Formats: sequence, C-alpha cells, structure tokens
Amino acid sequence: MGYSGAILRNKEGKILFQLRDKNGRNPNKWGIFGGGIKKNETPEQAVIRELKEELGIVTSRSDFIKEHNIPLVNYHIFQIKLRKIPKKSDLREGKRMKLMTKEEFFKTKNAILRVKIFLKIFE
Repeated sequence: MGYSGAILRNKEGKILFQLRDKNGRNPNKWGIFGGGIKKNETPEQAVIRELKEELGIVTSRSDFIKEHNIPLVNYHIFQIKLRKIPKKSDLREGKRMKLMTKEEFFKTKNAILRVKIFLKIFE
C-alpha cells in the first residue's frame, strides 16, 4: 500500500527522530516517525494517524511544511511543524526519541540509510 513518514521539525530546525524497538522493522535503528498506508487511506491521513498512534500528537494539514513523494516505491514524506516537543511519556512506539540536526543524524552509526537518503534528497 505504501509508507507515510514525518520529518518533524522544531522552530530551531532540529528533527525529532525515533529509536525503533526490537519488535518492528529496522530494530534498534534511528528513523523518522510513520508507517504503512492502510486501504482507502490517503498518505496525509496515514501520517496524521501514525503520529497520533506513536506520539499522541494531533496534527493537521495546516502543520505541513512540505510534501515529498517517491512514486516508484509509494513513499510519502511530509515535513511537519512540531508545535511542542513531546515528553518521554508520550512515546508509544519505539525505545527513545531525540531531537537532532541533520548533521548529527548523518553521524549516527545506527541510522536507517533510507532516512539519510530522504534527508539528502529533500533538504
């Protein structure tokens, strides 16, 4: 069906990343929040649902900064304004979350390669 992901940016331009837990795809690796697009769901609906499920964040189209599509693999990446930084207790999926600059993320040994490519292409 596809994938919708969120590059969540705070007002200083840092991105909120998720350290995946051992149960899902890319275990113990840093990536962005997001997930699969369900049947009869738009990419926008999917990313909004995923953020609510994973972080308890309620967001809307008005928070979207930019959208990037990769049609061959049906990936939809949204840059979204992070109005407030979620608390550690808000994290519902994954081991940890951390605000990083793009450069800090690129230096992270256990970062998901696909996410590094997204950030290089889209920034």
